Amino acid sequence: MTQSTHTAFYGERRLITAPLADVLAHLAVRLSGLAPNFPLVLVNDGDGRTTDFDLRGNVEDILRRALPDPPPVGARPVRTPRSVTLLPRHWDWLNDQPEGSGAVLRRLMDEAMQRNTSRAQAAQEAAQHFMTALAGNLPYYQAASRALYAGQEEEYERFTRDWPDDIRAHALHLAAPAFISGAS
Repeated sequence: MTQSTHTAFYGERRLITAPLADVLAHLAVRLSGLAPNFPLVLVNDGDGRTTDFDLRGNVEDILRRALPDPPPVGARPVRTPRSVTLLPRHWDWLNDQPEGSGAVLRRLMDEAMQRNTSRAQAAQEAAQHFMTALAGNLPYYQAASRALYAGQEEEYERFTRDWPDDIRAHALHLAAPAFISGAS
């Protein structure tokens, strides 16, 4: 599983894109040099939503408040037993799999959840959340949103052309999976 990233913006300028712990550590060091009159915005790149963190104190204090406690050593994920109704041929196939029926079903479900259609939709939503937060008052925001959901990549790029460089680059980055051929 890949680790999700967060991006910190200071006004219109991107400061860092990295895993959350690295972003928070970077901000803890940089905060003293940042003027308080510009907004500091943290974006979860997985869903495009802005996130708030208590950035008071030293790096250790910030990370302790922001990051969940690690699971106990040897902890197993919670499993919920449920029944599944399948046709006999499906049970036969499932029983022939070396990794066990539960593992096969989980793998098949994970693969289905990762297909392009859902990824394209997730990219559209992430880009839209990001644009609403950081580009909502910029020129052609609504036209860019329409182009994003219509799958019109060239129009999307055209409507974001006059945006500040870092905001535009991040909006294009988040939206890129939505424009993969056959994804929308």
